[in-house]
Amino acid sequence: MIGAYFRAFWRVFFSLPTFLALAIMSVLFAVSGPFGTYDTLSLPLRFALWFALVAVSLILGIGLRVALQRFQPKLADIPAAITSSFLLATMMAVIVPPVACWLVGESGMMVPGALEVGIMVILLGTGVTMLRYLLTARPEAHSTDMSGRPRLMARLPGDIAGDILHLSVDDHYVDVATVKGNARLLMRFSDAIDEAAGIDGLRVHRSHWVARLAIERVERKAGRTFVILTNGTKVPVSRAYQDAVEDLPTD
Repeated sequence: MIGAYFRAFWRVFFSLPTFLALAIMSVLFAVSGPFGTYDTLSLPLRFALWFALVAVSLILGIGLRVALQRFQPKLADIPAAITSSFLLATMMAVIVPPVACWLVGESGMMVPGALEVGIMVILLGTGVTMLRYLLTARPEAHSTDMSGRPRLMARLPGDIAGDILHLSVDDHYVDVATVKGNARLLMRFSDAIDEAAGIDGLRVHRSHWVARLAIERVERKAGRTFVILTNGTKVPVSRAYQDAVEDLPTD
């Protein structure tokens, strides 16, 4: 679980929106020189200071966001980012002013108040969220492509493209099983299910979707329920989705 958390964290941190936010916010703060840094520090020192502060804020904010989505998998990216920004703003508003007062001493730099720190952190989080949305948002499209196939099939490699049997999620990836093989796509699970529209299928778990024609039987053992697919895959059925498999044949 810890390994999966850090994989998700690094995937978000080493992304274009994060690097853009780090560069843009560092330059803006270095040039404007808030809290007396313009009068007391040279431009290179201001940039180094704000680069470090923005980087720490991003690390903490991304850490909170990934943790939220690990514990609440159904929480979408934007709500998770907004929630983590407000949580981080609250934490930093309490911690930063006294620490800054101790570090600044008689240097002439102003000590930011709790409200100022909170607003800056929220603005930073909002900026990262907007950049991520602008860079990753896709235009709306029909559920099928020009040939009438589900759009998800167009994402698959040519040698794998075929009737889709099973979708499963692993962190930010979706594993797609077809009659010809398997592929891994970097996308949200909810988007993959939307793009599979046109295929008669059902969700049997928060991490699994199966095509109805791929279901061979339902297996119940020791109080647990599984869907057995035609390719031999054994897919768990969670309690929340038991009703979806009630009408399917059992072993």
